[in-house]
Amino acid sequence: MLLDLRCSSLESLLMPLRKPVIFISNIEWVKQVILAHLLVSYISGSRHLAYLVDVSNGLFRVDVLVNAAKRFNVDIEGFVRVVNSVKELPSSGEYGIFIYNASVNYDECSSIARSWRNLAKHLLILADKKPSILSRFRGIYATKIHIHRTSSSGRVFLLKSYEKEVQVIIDSNGVYDYKVELYGNLKLVYNAIKDAILEFGPLDIKDITPIIISKTGLNKSTVHKCIAELVRRGLIRLIGKTITLL
Repeated sequence: MLLDLRCSSLESLLMPLRKPVIFISNIEWVKQVILAHLLVSYISGSRHLAYLVDVSNGLFRVDVLVNAAKRFNVDIEGFVRVVNSVKELPSSGEYGIFIYNASVNYDECSSIARSWRNLAKHLLILADKKPSILSRFRGIYATKIHIHRTSSSGRVFLLKSYEKEVQVIIDSNGVYDYKVELYGNLKLVYNAIKDAILEFGPLDIKDITPIIISKTGLNKSTVHKCIAELVRRGLIRLIGKTITLL
């Protein structure tokens, strides 16, 4: 296995890894942590060299890599090369490629696009800004994963591709599985919502409220307060007046 991810949610999202991956967001620290987590997981799983292509010319913080390495308890000294362009990558050898903010430099983005077929022969993972201008170039095949913050705490994020989505916790040390810990009325309401949506699909708030009241015995005001709190915590999504699960 090339990636020692240490996070079952990331495994569910990424595996099997059949093509390059592009994480897209304008939250810089989150992109850096995700890229560092994956780079260190590659070194841990393969013991091969990893190239970090920092197109932003030094914006990527090296201490983020150090924190990830400490979390994995992996010595990355001698396994990481930091360059500013894909033109600096060796023409042969086995190594992973991790590109940060390709879209900040159009010329470099063009070089990446022209070299895409050769780059994709290696493990290729990018973290790019939104919107990524890579999509303007022909021949860019990749799994795009958009990063969304889902809670006011700032640590819970939704990683969403075309086919899958997972919730994770991201902090300065890496990416972790998000474990739901609910108690009392919140737990009752969440379980009632989950059961109802699994049975009927996404429901309008006016339709799901009586179902929740029937299952929990709570009054309407308490149910609505619990729904608002579950949305705030990023456990359910309210689109217009329709409730869906994440």
